Amino acid sequence: MSHPATPTPAHAGKWFEIPAPALDKSQAFYETVLQRKLRHEVMGPNTIAVFPYADGGSSGCLHSGANMLPPGQSGTLVYLDCNPSLDATLARVVEAGGRIVSSKQALPPGMGFIAHIVDVAGNRVGLHALA
Repeated sequence: MSHPATPTPAHAGKWFEIPAPALDKSQAFYETVLQRKLRHEVMGPNTIAVFPYADGGSSGCLHSGANMLPPGQSGTLVYLDCNPSLDATLARVVEAGGRIVSSKQALPPGMGFIAHIVDVAGNRVGLHALA
């Protein structure tokens, strides 16, 4: 079966939600680790903290409230940008109350490096940087 061609999107992912039962604690963790301020918002019965993004970019949030899924370490893995340095970001993870569960690994040439952490809510999250 043939499907009509669709334009290639600028970003493969558009939005993600990381469960955060204790939103303030999770927000403090990610702001410390990533050295970026998250924006607090209320959407009906849910409270979120949005990760910063450039115009036209994709983003996501920490999610707390009635529609929140339980935190976990299995299933889809989201990778957060931690440029300019994965090493510097990993150094802040343990200090902020998280755990490193997969140390820095090189991707194919030119694609950067990744690592996996478990945040203060118990979510497994990937980190990515070019250096």
